Amino acid sequence: RWIGSVGVSASTPTRSSEGEPTGSTSVFAAGPVGERLSLRVNAELAHSAPVADRRNPVLSEIEGNHAKNGGLAARFALTPEQTVEAGWSGGKEQRVYDTDSRGKVYRSTYDIDRSQAHVGWEGKFDNWRGKLRAYRSEIDIVNSASNGATPTRPQNMVDDVLDGHASFALGAHKITVGGEWRRETLENAGLKNGVDDAAHKALFAQDEIALTDTLMLTAGLRADHHALFGSEVSPRAYLVWEPTPALVVKGGFGHAFKAPTLKQISPNYVGAEGPHTFAGNGNIKPESSNSFEVGADWQVAPAWSLRATVFNTEVKDLITYRLLRTEGVRRFYQYDNVDAARIQGLEAGMTWDMTRQLAWSNDLTLLHTRDKSTGKKLADRPSSSLTSRLEWKGAEGWSARLTGEFTGSQTGTDGAALPAYALWSASVGKQFALDARRKLVLRAGLENIGNVNLAEKSESFGYAERARRVFVTARVDF
Repeated sequence: RWIGSVGVSASTPTRSSEGEPTGSTSVFAAGPVGERLSLRVNAELAHSAPVADRRNPVLSEIEGNHAKNGGLAARFALTPEQTVEAGWSGGKEQRVYDTDSRGKVYRSTYDIDRSQAHVGWEGKFDNWRGKLRAYRSEIDIVNSASNGATPTRPQNMVDDVLDGHASFALGAHKITVGGEWRRETLENAGLKNGVDDAAHKALFAQDEIALTDTLMLTAGLRADHHALFGSEVSPRAYLVWEPTPALVVKGGFGHAFKAPTLKQISPNYVGAEGPHTFAGNGNIKPESSNSFEVGADWQVAPAWSLRATVFNTEVKDLITYRLLRTEGVRRFYQYDNVDAARIQGLEAGMTWDMTRQLAWSNDLTLLHTRDKSTGKKLADRPSSSLTSRLEWKGAEGWSARLTGEFTGSQTGTDGAALPAYALWSASVGKQFALDARRKLVLRAGLENIGNVNLAEKSESFGYAERARRVFVTARVDF
């Protein structure tokens, strides 16, 4: 049978001087058309106006956004073992913000067109399984600027990808082999001849084998070849031990290779992302890393679970960006490498059903980072982050949530020490059964209850949080 939903949402700041209302609406539906064909369709409209900088109201602290998105996909069963799928999604987006350059205030508008088309095949047979996919993603970006300011160059980016894999049993081993081909194309007037492209190919193989009844080994090898950066081989090995049904211990090693994008390596590329401008760098190098991790998931009791993973990653030529200069609220960055970096940390979580109606969950990340050449911390990587949620589910469809999001101290791209901050939100919801199949879900609440303004804590923050807001949502599921 068909399923779907229709939703609307709106929010408004508690003070009119701290922004304007925002809103969105969305629809989704999926279901069969006959015995072998199924369809999936979705659409969304969203609107938010620019938010004025509270220090200088003629500039924007947060950009405005007007978006229209939609998609359609179809899945057809060729045989009981084989299916094919095809789909398209796309959208138009306009991003607007008021900024300045060398004392000139102007409005910058980005018109962005996105689209993605894909086709795929999947087969599940007695002795093997396989999957093939091909898809194209394209984005067009055109900038305009008021008050005689110079806009950034138009650009078009296309990603063509073909990938596939097959899995089969070979004695006690489960073998998976596959490959990927990708071509990235960038059109920008700042490039030589106005266009550039690069091909990336990869082959991989993986072996899964049960060493004992409770110990599983997964070992793999991936070979990458990039048209501009040559070849790299990346091994991986992972052990999973399940001594009891309630405890899983896992750990392993992996090598990874990451080539920079065409935007990052094109020396004449200049583009904007939000209120900031990014420039390419013809000297940027590909990134490679070696990572070790050990973790465990423990179901302590039926109502209580714990999870934790510790990791250490050594990175060569970490791809990042460095600050060139600041003009008003706008920052100008250039893509660059950190020669050698170390990233160590802990990811932990807890879920506790305190009563039949009350549940508490926490997700914590602790990070210790270093630029090994300078001994300094890596920029824009908080030393800690914690999301804590308390949720109550009462009778007759009532519910309530309290969420805290804590971001620890960090180093800004200008080298300044940025302080920690916390964002709190709370909401109340009610669910109504309209009939046997349909239900109405309503929710209302407050976001950023403490009205945190990051610029008041430090002018070195490169982003902003929306001021305290009242929000409401409504959704009908069928």
